[in-house]
Amino acid sequence: MESLQSLKRKMQSVQKISKITEAMKLVSIVKLKREREIFVKIQDYYKEFYNIVAAIVNSMDDLSFIGPKDATEGTLYIIINSSLGLCGAYNNNINRLVRSMLQPNDQLILIGKKSFTYYKNHKFTSQIIASIDLNDNQINMDEVQAIGEIALDAFHQGKINKVQIGYTKFINAMKFEPVVIPLLPIDKSMLKEKNESTINKGKIDFLPNEEELIKALIPHYIYTFIYGALIESKVCEFASRRNAMDMATNNANDLIDKYRLKFNKMRQAKITEEINEMMAGGER
Repeated sequence: MESLQSLKRKMQSVQKISKITEAMKLVSIVKLKREREIFVKIQDYYKEFYNIVAAIVNSMDDLSFIGPKDATEGTLYIIINSSLGLCGAYNNNINRLVRSMLQPNDQLILIGKKSFTYYKNHKFTSQIIASIDLNDNQINMDEVQAIGEIALDAFHQGKINKVQIGYTKFINAMKFEPVVIPLLPIDKSMLKEKNESTINKGKIDFLPNEEELIKALIPHYIYTFIYGALIESKVCEFASRRNAMDMATNNANDLIDKYRLKFNKMRQAKITEEINEMMAGGER
């Protein structure tokens, strides 16, 4: 039978865990607030830039000049994960989605330690061309440009014929959606659906010419999309970690209450037993 001392040690252990998860929840709340402020600030620029690209691209009839003619069959996936754990199903959801799409000739650019661990453990090491670990303070355009250039070089050299990005889309504080979005070649139908710009959607005159403009615009389009996806993923990561730590804290507190009730019952039973023994001894 479990002793009072053993039960007391269990309560103390769970109480320590509860304090840790509560502290982690508070840290996540602070980081979530910071990342949401950044996300809100870039939204207007992100949306307008996207709309400008959509208006320009949809005014053109032929975009075949963007990529190499004899590209290798295969897709390059840029996958965004966290570097730290304890964030619920945040990483697993996007990794399961991408894994269901992966083919043997596809390649991977992995962002976050958890993505490298996942694809290494699932035997995709040979398809990884870059693994990058970004902490919260490293999400800037210099780092994003380095990531984008790896993808652009692979595309222009014909090593792959598609570039897609897998990240977690923020719906609300409790709901996140893993998505895989095509970046290259540019999907005109997708851009047309999402284009909300007030720019004239008719034929646009290009100076010096449309090919030069699009070639100059594409890298900035890629960098902007990757940067936005990184920030949005960070918002989802901290929200998911906050939710996970909140649930863990609640579960720990429930377990403490359960142990405390059991402890009190056992202590009361022990006291009653001792009183009975004393009374029995007095009667003799």
